[in-house]
Amino acid sequence: MTQASNNKFDIEENARCFIRRIGDPNRGSKRVNLLLKQWSGTISDECWVNGALSTTALRKRPHGIRKPDGDLGYKQLKKYASEVASEFVSLLTLAEETRYDQIFISVCDRLQLKAERVGLYWTFGRSQKFFNILTKYWFCIAKAFPSKLRHVDLELINKFYGNFHAPVDSVTLRFLRQHRQSNSDELTGIYWGWNMTKLQYECIQKNIRLNAAQNSLAPVAYELIQIW
Repeated sequence: MTQASNNKFDIEENARCFIRRIGDPNRGSKRVNLLLKQWSGTISDECWVNGALSTTALRKRPHGIRKPDGDLGYKQLKKYASEVASEFVSLLTLAEETRYDQIFISVCDRLQLKAERVGLYWTFGRSQKFFNILTKYWFCIAKAFPSKLRHVDLELINKFYGNFHAPVDSVTLRFLRQHRQSNSDELTGIYWGWNMTKLQYECIQKNIRLNAAQNSLAPVAYELIQIW
């Protein structure tokens, strides 16, 4: 079996595993069933948006991080997250692949602005987590259950998935540190949802893209198979 065939098999299997695990009833309030019967069939569905939004939750404040101004929650943002997610889809529909990063940054900024307006403590790190988890949902469904998607959405995902970013969170940062796939000094003191800057994020994504390319994978697939 060729490397490409192996990768295709690994991606499909890991995508199914991801969908199954996050949809496990034992996860309780953390459960995200991407294929619920009431799913609207669109990639900006409320269930998917709420699932991605729930992953932005912040836990214990890290040592050395000042007490934040604003609420650490995310539920107040549900309505606005759905709006920005729909806008994200609309912008991609009209764009070329080369504009993905520009669009991604713009919707991250837009979500942060809306979060701050409703009194939440929000950072770029929380915005990237939301959009990167949402696109990970898209990618996994497209690879594991393509027939579940509308043709127009499947085409959009297939057009852009090579440009999708890997979600950056504590798991990603720990993986990079442990496997020395980035300069350890560059990652010291970075907490994804608290103080990660856009520049630090871009450096992390560049590192992941290089490693993904060495494995003949898109970054989102590399994160799914190697990191998650």
